Amino acid sequence: MKKLSFCFFLLLIFLISVRCEKDIEKVSQDNLKSLNIEKRFDGLDGISVKVENNTLNFQTEEDFQKCINLFVDNDYSKLDEFEDNLEFLSYRSLYKTGLDKCLIDDPVFASMLNLKKQIIIENFLFTLDFTCRTIEVKSCVSKDQGIRNFSFDDDVFAILKNENILKSTTSDYCGQENAVHSFSGDVTTSVDYNKYGIYFSLVSKIKVAQDFVNYLGQRTVNSPYVMQQLDHPVSEYDINLVVPTYIDSRCFFKRVGHQNTIIYDKYNTHSDELKVTPYKNTRRLVGFRLDVEYTWQFVVGGLYGYDHLMIQCHKY
Repeated sequence: MKKLSFCFFLLLIFLISVRCEKDIEKVSQDNLKSLNIEKRFDGLDGISVKVENNTLNFQTEEDFQKCINLFVDNDYSKLDEFEDNLEFLSYRSLYKTGLDKCLIDDPVFASMLNLKKQIIIENFLFTLDFTCRTIEVKSCVSKDQGIRNFSFDDDVFAILKNENILKSTTSDYCGQENAVHSFSGDVTTSVDYNKYGIYFSLVSKIKVAQDFVNYLGQRTVNSPYVMQQLDHPVSEYDINLVVPTYIDSRCFFKRVGHQNTIIYDKYNTHSDELKVTPYKNTRRLVGFRLDVEYTWQFVVGGLYGYDHLMIQCHKY
């Protein structure tokens, strides 16, 4: 009897030991998982976003903008990690092997939309239609609001929040603008102002359709600004008349009377494309003027090619 009791006691100790080891292993795995998540999501600290039915759901417009700002200098290598960590299948994932075929010329924004081209921001479900260039907006909390439709040209967030702005596209705001130059050697330089209603971007790009390119570069420069003739003479009594004495060629007007100067000098080697997105925002630009100098070299020690491209859409 004593022997049986002793064996039972040993078995009990063994079971307790095994259970403790499993508990310790589980805690260690949970801690490791927690550390990995914390490490992976380090860039999302302070950004309120979750995934619902494979749709990104941002609590506020500011959270959406902060998430956009995470991917600076067109570091698209982080987009895969961003989607994998959130276990999110994006619209961009459909074109990973051919981004040139994607209807969105901006991988960051394409990574924010789901396969149905949808995103939720401030309890609004946005569905984009690239064929008609329209955006459908549906409230996630109020059925009484119904469905509203906007153009990609509209400043959708400003309209939804009833801000004191023009509620439609007029000559006072910049429309779709682009400029393209082509050169021998299959070199193309371009600047595009892309509008998607809830996301706007200026994209400057140099692309070469060759197997090997040694150097590609682009930088913003200033060009002389020539004042336009006024309809009437300026006098000292025209106290309400604002006349600019200069204009910075590297400028972006987010709002009337507010100028943001963006200066950059970028280059890469052994790549057939160099793309820079100096402006990406939830709100459209009132105006812009952008001068870019492009440089390329096919082989080491070879001659350099140059191009100067200027694009502007403004209300001075």
